[in-house]
Amino acid sequence: MNPLTVCVVIDARDCVELPSAALLALKQQTFGEPFDVLVLAAPGKSNDWLDRLPPGVRAILSPSNDVLARLAALKECRADLILFMSADKVGGATWIERLSHELRDAEVAAVGGTTPTGCVLDREGVIQPTLQPDLDHLCFPGSNLVPIVDDWNCGFRVTALWEVGADLSPDFGDLMWRLSNAGFLIRPSARVQAFPIRTSGLPIPQLDTGLADRNGLTPRPLNIALISRAYPPNVNDGLATLTTNLAHSLVSRGHWVHVVTQAPREDEAEIVSDPEPTTTQVSYESGVWVHQLPTSDVARTAVAREVGMPQDRWNWSATALAEVNRIDQDQSVDVVEAPISRGQGIAVLQDGRFPLVTSLQTSLQLWINTSGRELSKKWWRNVGTPMLAVETQLLLKSNALRAISRAIKVEIATEYSVTLDDDRTVVAPLGMADIEKPAAEPVGATEPLAEPEVVILFVGRFENRKGIDVLLDSIPGILQRAPMARFVLIGADKPDAKKGNQTYREVYQAKPEFAACLDRVEFRGEVSDDERNEAIAAADLFVGPSRFESFGLVFVEAMRFGVPVIGCDAGGMPEVINAGVTGLVVPPGDREALADAVVELVTNPERRRLMSDAARRDFLLRFSLDAMAIQSEEIYQLAIHNYGS
Repeated sequence: MNPLTVCVVIDARDCVELPSAALLALKQQTFGEPFDVLVLAAPGKSNDWLDRLPPGVRAILSPSNDVLARLAALKECRADLILFMSADKVGGATWIERLSHELRDAEVAAVGGTTPTGCVLDREGVIQPTLQPDLDHLCFPGSNLVPIVDDWNCGFRVTALWEVGADLSPDFGDLMWRLSNAGFLIRPSARVQAFPIRTSGLPIPQLDTGLADRNGLTPRPLNIALISRAYPPNVNDGLATLTTNLAHSLVSRGHWVHVVTQAPREDEAEIVSDPEPTTTQVSYESGVWVHQLPTSDVARTAVAREVGMPQDRWNWSATALAEVNRIDQDQSVDVVEAPISRGQGIAVLQDGRFPLVTSLQTSLQLWINTSGRELSKKWWRNVGTPMLAVETQLLLKSNALRAISRAIKVEIATEYSVTLDDDRTVVAPLGMADIEKPAAEPVGATEPLAEPEVVILFVGRFENRKGIDVLLDSIPGILQRAPMARFVLIGADKPDAKKGNQTYREVYQAKPEFAACLDRVEFRGEVSDDERNEAIAAADLFVGPSRFESFGLVFVEAMRFGVPVIGCDAGGMPEVINAGVTGLVVPPGDREALADAVVELVTNPERRRLMSDAARRDFLLRFSLDAMAIQSEEIYQLAIHNYGS
């Protein structure tokens, strides 16, 4: 028996540009047979993007009326099944497979998702909810109720539509009645979901190979779940950036990627305008399915209770595992990756159903070593000691470990007294997308200077580990030696109990030696991603005097725009910065050495220019998304192999 042929119709009548995300979602489908794609565009609009459709994708200009638009698509359809989707919502990777499987039964004429208000239509035209999973018993001539599917998340047998006179049907509800009265079955299902498309700020992978070559970039695409509490736009820290870049690098290689992240919390209300969700929200962002979860209360396992793992940290890990299990029910998950921080992968490890990769960044012990905080006995009892035990479990029992630098591998092995063998541990530097350099904006100098102004940028949290105190201490001396310097400082600056509940800015602005510097130092606070990129692109020099960085991704961000960098000889920073070529490296905590390095580059424009060119070249050579994805594939295959051994 020959398989039924499929035509997918994308409603792009509201689009003013190529519906790239919707087309990418089709490229990612698990459906194993070729299928046609038909795009509906509105007449009278600017449809220049129609010329950029991938090979094999057809387009027609269709009426604004939904019924007439679907009829226009039906007349163009050359397949056995016709599936309808919107350009602003996409199904999961099994969407075509799920719909076509249901429609193999000749008695089934329509399959689709449920409408927002329900899935049963009465004679008055009102859609009602129902708790009954099987509605086949409603499909008969003369029934007072009829099942109804989501009109732009559904599929039909083409012969059934023509048989019941779909071309004569005045609305979608009438079409449901015609199918039911003819004895056909209509099957709405909550499992046929469509997820909203959202922009991520990263480019969508190119589709120049055409839909026929979907998933053709790798021998066997993997279905990968990345667990990370931090993910944009709710959180924009280093781990969020790492996860974003990793996810999109894997998509560009043809893999399926699900990011399982935490929904916005109440304390993030100022950052996220949407109300705190109480249910899981799934969206599709540049090829990545992003699952935002409210954290549930979950009973701890015996092992978690034994080590005393804090309930809130267990809750998130167990909540994430439950979502991975749900994803696995729809499409088998091949491997899970989670960061060591907060023991986010511990529930996956203890569950044992999935190969687990634990990524090594700044662990709890390394944070303790560099935070500069005085930690109470209560904190050690309730958080510190149990979480160090959890992290040790992950180090010893994960199927593979991703070390983002050689330094982090050595530091963690030493601090936790564990052996990180090469048969489980891979050193894989991070990468990021190469984006167009934003146009430089004037930074706001107020007085004309005898020499050209040199903008020095710091980006990071104002905390001891980031060395912001060292930088602020060095600024008066730097300005005495290099008055053309101007400092732009970006990052959260929260009150610190050790400083009398003052911020770093308040403490330093109150110092007498800082008074003469105030017009040369700009505190910008927290900024958006676009503002951050604009600031980096406009800088002449980037300074990050951290006492420790597991890798130092912020230096890569600067190098991406050809900005020379100054960091410290600690953690992964010397592995990112090619000292003397792309920037300079100084001892951590050394104010004088930092000042000397800054003055050296501020007063030597030719050396800055050479370092700028070298930084850009080094970024392209060592820190691309593709390089990170290729190494990640090796890590995942290693985890899968070790899991099966």
